[in-house]
Amino acid sequence: MRTALVEAAWVAVEKPGPWQQQFERLQQRRPKQKAVVAIARKLLVVVWHVLTAQVADRRADELAVARSLLYWGAGYRLATSQGLSRPAFVRQELDRLGLGQELAAFPFGAHVCHLPPSKLGMELPSTIVSELMVVLEHEPA
Repeated sequence: MRTALVEAAWVAVEKPGPWQQQFERLQQRRPKQKAVVAIARKLLVVVWHVLTAQVADRRADELAVARSLLYWGAGYRLATSQGLSRPAFVRQELDRLGLGQELAAFPFGAHVCHLPPSKLGMELPSTIVSELMVVLEHEPA
């Protein structure tokens, strides 16, 4: 497990982003090998939180997550087993993770996957809100 995490850490620190920035800060105080083991431990903590809380990492790339969900849903036929289209499955899972509310479409291979609108963050139109207020005011206590 440690070897796999260290290899993942090496990949993470090679690409520009927060992991590379943390690695560079650690590398100023420690040798490269110790710094990458520290990054591997931080990756393990992120994986643990993602798995136990069943939420996305706060630094997750929404497009990468959407592509993975589409591949996963198609490969294991999860979308069809739930009676959903693949894009609807991806939207459902993105909403469950709290990601990609504004994501409408994304490239997937040679195709473009068009997602249904997100149900998160949807606000009721002001007319419905005012009607609800009237109903609530006139309800008997």
